[in-house]
Amino acid sequence: MVAQSNSHFVVLDNYEYHGKTLITLLHLPNDKRWKLFQNVRLDIYDDIIKETRERFENKCEQAVIPELATEEWLKRCSHPLGMDMQGNMFDLEVDLSTLCSNIRGESFRKFYHKIVFIKASPILRISLRERMDCCEYDNGCLAYGYINEREGLSFRILCSADVRFNKLTRRSFDPMRTLTLRRKAADDYRFLGLDYCDVDTSDFADYIAAMDERYKCAHEQTEKMREFKFLDSVRHPEYPDIVLVMLFKEGMQAEKVWVHCMAFSENELFGKLLTEPKQNFGIHPGNIIGFTPVPQKDGIVCISVGRAV
Repeated sequence: MVAQSNSHFVVLDNYEYHGKTLITLLHLPNDKRWKLFQNVRLDIYDDIIKETRERFENKCEQAVIPELATEEWLKRCSHPLGMDMQGNMFDLEVDLSTLCSNIRGESFRKFYHKIVFIKASPILRISLRERMDCCEYDNGCLAYGYINEREGLSFRILCSADVRFNKLTRRSFDPMRTLTLRRKAADDYRFLGLDYCDVDTSDFADYIAAMDERYKCAHEQTEKMREFKFLDSVRHPEYPDIVLVMLFKEGMQAEKVWVHCMAFSENELFGKLLTEPKQNFGIHPGNIIGFTPVPQKDGIVCISVGRAV
């Protein structure tokens, strides 16, 4: 909404929640009647303000709409509505090439239980042509991200695809002709999320549901710990269930070890030790150790609490 130059408002509420601010305004009449409200105090907390704050809190907890989180969209918001500083109208079509990113360095959350377009290397293109329905100029594929507990973050390639002339086009899907790509082998590839792509993926639904069931975690709490975003800075890039934990003991130097997440309680996390410490901490691979996250400027550090099973 754009207010007229002669509009008048009363500030009903100024509320801050988790670093975001809600300002609730009452739009007064545009004629001289607005003056009737100059010295009026409105007792409307229970009727309006309480409900407005609750709706605002719910919005703050929701995931950001992808279309409103891009650098291009934020740049547009800094200019007059619909045009740049020279008065040229913005193109409403998103340039897909600007949304492509390298897989290397990205969180597993960008791929886990999501379908993405992966731009193929020459070697991968050969495999696609041998296994799938392809057009000669196809430059990538659609792939589903999942976690195999033994092999780590992986991509199941579902069909050949192509991004050309700012449009994604895909080929037919045959569940008997798929390929698997591991995260480590895909690190140098570029990918594109499908938020801005008008492409139908409904025919993958049954196949993906069967995959999710097949690769379900052996331990329910391990799968639940994948939702713990505070652990992301210490996760192994290829094996998201494995985290880096610091060992401390009097008279010894601090040492880092890899631990496979297993369970959690209200105040502590637990995991299976995977690497043998270089020093004698009294624990060995296979032991279940407790650890706790300690906040740092650039994330967290997980510290062993000294208990082992």
